[in-house]
Amino acid sequence: MQDPQPTILSLDVGDVLLGRYRLERIIGLGGMGAVWLAADITLDHTVAIKVLPAVLSRDKRAAARLKEEARRNLALTHPHIVRLHTFEQDPARADAAFLVMQYIEGHTLNDLLADHPGGLPLEEVEPWAEQIAAAIDFAHAKGILHRDIKPGNIIIEASTGLAYLMDFGIACEARDTMTRVTGQQDSSGTLPYMSPQQLMGRNHSSNDIYSFAATLYEALCGEPPFTTGDIAYQIREVAPEPPAGVVSELSAALLAGLAKQVEDRPSSCHALLSGAARSTVAPPGAAGPAHLARKQVEFAPGVVAEFVYIDAPTVAPDGFLMGSPASEEDRHDIEVQHRVKLTRGYWMQTTEVTQDQWTAVMGSNPSRF
Repeated sequence: MQDPQPTILSLDVGDVLLGRYRLERIIGLGGMGAVWLAADITLDHTVAIKVLPAVLSRDKRAAARLKEEARRNLALTHPHIVRLHTFEQDPARADAAFLVMQYIEGHTLNDLLADHPGGLPLEEVEPWAEQIAAAIDFAHAKGILHRDIKPGNIIIEASTGLAYLMDFGIACEARDTMTRVTGQQDSSGTLPYMSPQQLMGRNHSSNDIYSFAATLYEALCGEPPFTTGDIAYQIREVAPEPPAGVVSELSAALLAGLAKQVEDRPSSCHALLSGAARSTVAPPGAAGPAHLARKQVEFAPGVVAEFVYIDAPTVAPDGFLMGSPASEEDRHDIEVQHRVKLTRGYWMQTTEVTQDQWTAVMGSNPSRF
């Protein structure tokens, strides 16, 4: 079959697209196109330009689909998402299709892991994990999926250390369109980071949560959950090993994100990190309920109980003053201040009780309490 992208490498340094974007050097190259550092001559600033495979440019329906996907992505204005400026085609170059994007000078997480094959320390991973989680959840709230979250699509800015998520949906749409146009089979995503549902072609926000968990797993351990053998089979059927050298609470959160079934994964990337956060927030040796979740357990045939888990770290036993000081205005006689000593620890919820939590535990409407 003919090479689906014969014109990508024929572009040269100094070429100007649409009379506006002067190509300076290639900064990325993959199956779905070449990424160039370019100068926007009109606005006098630096941009990144992704030139898509020529076969997509020549197909009007394919180009229209990519243009529509790009239009949807214009809604993704977030501090940790690489901004898409526009989708263009250059009639002087056989309608070559390209994306004009924000340029972030830095290194991808994939590059950083190449220099740290055993994984990165938690304190280094934690800030960008929170930033990328916020970006993914923001996109999901807009009804937009990424579909290819992986270390290669996360860039850490050199000057600030801030993390950005790249290629939001565009690369996957290009792959899907390439399959339709050329007949060459491909998948939306990168295999080691794909959920069982994504392997089957089912689009769901939980696919991104799985991919985010697999990316965090690799960031901390140096490799994704499955790396050898029949990876697709393992993703569908084999439980991943707990990440080596990772504290139990964080390990449990990652494994929850890598659950085979959608309903067993956290509902958002923020929820995944909320479970992981207990590894750094809870006091040493503390054991308490997890974030709000429900699980049914059969104690005996026909007898089923439902457990509700709520985020509530332990508080060590101590003393405190109860009552009001004598100097307090309008103090009642029964409010004499006295010291109370607690001899046993207790759990204290990290947030106020929500209606959902009250209903889950009490089975009633809290407004009627």
